[in-house]
Amino acid sequence: MSQLKAPSPSYILLDRQQYRTCHVKVPDLEQRLSAIQLGDQFYSFFQVAPEARKAIALLTKLVYRNESTVLTKMPRGYGVWVEEPDAMRVGTPSSTVVRKPASCLVLVNQYPHRRCRIQVPDLPQSVDAIAVDQNFYSIFKAELPAEQALEIIAKLLQRGDKALLLGDRNGYVIGIHEPEATLER
Repeated sequence: MSQLKAPSPSYILLDRQQYRTCHVKVPDLEQRLSAIQLGDQFYSFFQVAPEARKAIALLTKLVYRNESTVLTKMPRGYGVWVEEPDAMRVGTPSSTVVRKPASCLVLVNQYPHRRCRIQVPDLPQSVDAIAVDQNFYSIFKAELPAEQALEIIAKLLQRGDKALLLGDRNGYVIGIHEPEATLER
């Protein structure tokens, strides 16, 4: 069985003010593409997912193919966008550039991770966590339905917290990156 690659980062943006729409050209296509701009990077439109659970499943497939992705709320569901590193903007640039929020790690259960307890410097007691690639994520919420998980994680990312989204048989788990945490002994 082959080893899974570490997933690429995702950005969950449920507020329209968090990004700018535009059109871009990419080297291998003649026509322009609908895109969004986030910081100095462009993401072309990939697909609409009608519900949160399907959007998360689509994100998961893409990030394990090494695609950096953005998920946005749309009238008919959730828009999934993929990074276009060689894209050039078509038309007049927006006068305002939206800064990039913190990123989210979207995991599948097959990716190596483990539950553990960690000690966080600003908390008096140890907390439950998920360890991934020598990083710790304190468990913030568990057993969430997909739509609620996306709403919560979008708020965490907007305030600057790096986060983890993991689907399991009981729903979705949200973890917050704890860079100064140590494994409980």
